[in-house]
Parts: sequence; structure tokens; C-alpha cells
Amino acid sequence: MSQPVEANTGAGQSGREQQLLDVLSAFEDAHFNQDAEALEQPLANNVVQHADRIVTDHDRSGPDAVALFFAKYYANYKFKHFPVVRAVNATTNSVYCLWDDEDVIMKPESFDEELPASGSVTSLSGIWRLVMDDSLKVKDIWFLRQLTREEKKHRLHYRPSQLYSDFHAKSLVGPTLDLSEKQIAKMHAAAEAFNEAWRMGDPSSVHDLLAPDCHTVNPIFGDKKASRQEWEETLKDVFRFWQVKSNTVDIAVTPSSNKAFIWWHVQGVQKDTKQDNDMYGLNLLVFDAHNDMLIKGKLPPVPYIVGYRQPLQSEVEHIFKAGSYQDKLSEVGSPKKGQAPVGEAGQGAQAETGA
Repeated sequence: MSQPVEANTGAGQSGREQQLLDVLSAFEDAHFNQDAEALEQPLANNVVQHADRIVTDHDRSGPDAVALFFAKYYANYKFKHFPVVRAVNATTNSVYCLWDDEDVIMKPESFDEELPASGSVTSLSGIWRLVMDDSLKVKDIWFLRQLTREEKKHRLHYRPSQLYSDFHAKSLVGPTLDLSEKQIAKMHAAAEAFNEAWRMGDPSSVHDLLAPDCHTVNPIFGDKKASRQEWEETLKDVFRFWQVKSNTVDIAVTPSSNKAFIWWHVQGVQKDTKQDNDMYGLNLLVFDAHNDMLIKGKLPPVPYIVGYRQPLQSEVEHIFKAGSYQDKLSEVGSPKKGQAPVGEAGQGAQAETGA
């Protein structure tokens, strides 16, 4: 059984919240056991796995297409899955998990002669948000994760060392806290303020929220900032060429720890290229649990922020090649040299992936 490193009990845990977390547990257990059939069980008939434009460049619709995506990963890779932090927002039927896949390596029978990275061990981290319908079936999967070595070789225009990060989700484990509803509400309000700063392009509203030495990391693109000042300068720089048209947000706070998840979906215009952008991201705010302000019901500063996001359209064109490495793989291993990748032989595969 897959067990989160951080517990998920705490103040305010309702029956509905536990039901939602049970669905997440079933999904996580299936991924831990690399069992695509079990992973398909909690999926709704109209489920959509939303494209991250990094691992995959198109949505997958329906349980068969979603299960196939994971089945290919399981058939071609060995790994150890560790869910690290989980949270739930019962109002939106949403559950979140920050996780690591460790010792990720392509299976020997799947080595791709055209991709020299095959056979090299790596680790991945990611976040997914599952949204349930009223019958507790998963209808939306939003996910962002790092690339495997082979995916980098296949997807990147330039050197495979691009998009490198040494981030590991396990580094954020603990501590276990017993938070009151008031404390949870304060953390939720802080997450809303953080999102508002990005919506308005104004860092002043969260200046006191962030610790002076606040570290931020983007595990996918490898960006790191080592202070609040650097983060504030980055936000200002972004809004010199970025205009927000709409911003939607969902937030979930861990009831027994010091973290808050933020899912955001933004539409806007990149001013320098005049390109419209529609993108989403998944963030994690880590509050200072060693500061007694949290224990006293006040809001402590945020010393660490993790931010996953989709690429801008200009980044897609500059960094990524067309086509998903997952579409290249078969359910029983990579195609041999000269063999047509899955999805190119006929229309059946296209329908299967929901394209």
C-alpha cells in the first residue's frame, strides 16, 4: 500500500473530506503498484487528463485513454512511488498530492537505441490535482511533473541537461501539527493573497508573508530564487511582458502540517510576442512550522515555495519538439528502430489517446 509520508488527520477533517482522500489513496495505490487497471477504477466515464504541454501535448479523454497513458509508463519504466504531502478541498471536490518517483529507470527490454539516456537512473517529482464528481469518480486530472531522461532526449530541442532540478519532494516532509480551524483559515487566506499578487503583478501585498530568505524553486524548469527580494523582482519582470485577462484558483490546506496547495488557471497575453496564453500551474506554500506564531494562531512567514507550471506558448516553440514520448511507447516496450511509433500506424491509436 502507498502511504503518504505526512499524515492526513487533523482538525476539521470531515466525512466528505475523508471520502475524497480515500479516492486519492486508491489512485495513489494503483500508481504505487503500477497497476493501470486498478488506476482506471476510480475514473469517471467523462474523465479528462489535461495536457501539461511538457510530458504530453494533448488532452486524454475517457478512462481507457487515461489508463493507457499510465500503462505505457508502467510497461516501460521501473520506479518507486512516494506520496509526500496530501490535502483536500471538499468545496470543489478536489484532492492534491505532492510526490516523488524514485529510482526511475527504463526497463532493459524497453531500451531505445536512439536515446542514449536509456539505462540511467533518475528521480521525478510532481503534483497532481484530482477533481471528483458528486459520485466520487475522478472527472479531471491536472498534473505537472519532471521529465524522465528519455523524455528529455525526445522532447527538448537542445541539450538534455535543460530543465534540470535537484528538487526532491521528500525534503519537505513534516512536521505533524494539530491545527485549529482558525489556523487553517489563515493559511488559506495567505494562499489567496499569494495568488492575488500573481494576478495583479503586485508583490507588495505579500511582502510580509514571505520570509526575507524565502527560497522558491520550479522543479520542471529548474529556476531558483534565494530571497524574497529576488522573488519580488521576478514577479515585476514577468508583468513587464505579461497581461492577465482571467485567473481561476483552487486552494487546499493540509490540516495536520504547514502547507497549502494552489492550483491556478490563467488566460493572458504575452506582450512582446502578442501571443494569447492559456496555462495552469500547481504551487505549494510551506509555512515556517518552527515559528511559534503558527502555534499561537498567527501567520508565520513562508520560507519555501514550490512552483510547477505549464510553459508559455513561446517556450513551447523554443524549448520543446512536437510529440509526446509517451505516444512513442507501446504497452509492451519501446518500438524497435524503424518500427512505427504508437499513434502513427492508424486512426485507432489517435482515438485511443483522445486526440
